[in-house]
Amino acid sequence: MDGIFAWIGELWGEEKAARIANILEYERQTDPSIDPFAAIWNVTAPGSTTTTPGAPTSSVTITTSIPTTTDAGHSHDHSSRRRNMRFMRRHDGEDHSGNATTTISPPGPVAAPPPVSNIGYIIFPGFEVLDFFGPISPLNMLSHSVKGVTLSVISKTLDPVSSAPLTPSEHGSDFAQSVLPSHTLANPPKDLDVLIVPGGPGARANATELQPYFDFIKEQYPNLKYLISVCTGATFLARAGVLDGKKATSNKFSWAFGTSTGPNVDWVPEVRCHSVCTHQPMIDPPSQARWVVDGNIWTTSGVAAGMDGIFAWIDELWGEEKATRIANILEYERQTDPSVDPFAAVWNVTKPEVPSTPTTSIDLPTATPTQCKAKGAARRRMV
Repeated sequence: MDGIFAWIGELWGEEKAARIANILEYERQTDPSIDPFAAIWNVTAPGSTTTTPGAPTSSVTITTSIPTTTDAGHSHDHSSRRRNMRFMRRHDGEDHSGNATTTISPPGPVAAPPPVSNIGYIIFPGFEVLDFFGPISPLNMLSHSVKGVTLSVISKTLDPVSSAPLTPSEHGSDFAQSVLPSHTLANPPKDLDVLIVPGGPGARANATELQPYFDFIKEQYPNLKYLISVCTGATFLARAGVLDGKKATSNKFSWAFGTSTGPNVDWVPEVRCHSVCTHQPMIDPPSQARWVVDGNIWTTSGVAAGMDGIFAWIDELWGEEKATRIANILEYERQTDPSVDPFAAVWNVTKPEVPSTPTTSIDLPTATPTQCKAKGAARRRMV
């Protein structure tokens, strides 16, 4: 993803690339010389006599670099989620001894009985591709190392479901993907443990057309162990009535639309985290909501946030080592703190809701939330 964003920036300009990343709520790596996974997996130049590439080290120290640079008059503090996973390839011999370090031990296999078995993924015309394939990629990897996990793709019919937007592109582009469902809403798999609902332009379709999905979610929810939404998939949960009286979040770019679908939902653009280890009062000030957990319902912010949410969920059920190992294999730098989401500021999301008008600068703002120090941020209760 970082490479394709750089390519878009090269051909269509940085502003176009930055806007797309902001809409997808994806925190880009714009420096091609930063790749912590080279250190995690002991990758060296060909001919080196060091440890075999691909074998994780017993302990990897990663340099944490938090410089502030100036570009076109804008100050950028690089202290977002990547700060804990920085690895600088030092071509200039510069002394970085003043940087903080984080020691990461490579994960090993975690033996445990499967906490869930049957995972269902709803899909509808106009779904957002990353809402679907983003979480599925870690789940695919998970299925290679745990027993008894199955995936079902559920839609109205068994016909291929396209990601094409409901209205044709004004620029004449024809660019979409299709997914083949395995089950229908009328004939779903038996004994679903987990149901995941993506978002996308299709979430804005006529409510009558989407009503079968709402009814299905409402019918399935009482028997589910977990209900998870990505992006505007939360609007399906809201219109099914299962979010009434609960806290939830959704896509920040489409915040006004998302929150309008659930007047009885406690929509959370920002979260405060409890220091569960010391039972202290809520920490001020509040920071942004990358994902929110209320009971057995997990709602994530827009698009790319679905991957952070699904990794946190894997962490919750199978353990941190399993989640970290999968992220390292996929070379994905996770956001492990649900209270860090700079896109709430990028899109001027507040509570109560305001129109989703982007800020003058589309660069990511400084994200400096006060974070809980308790281990396992994903397990905190979000309020």
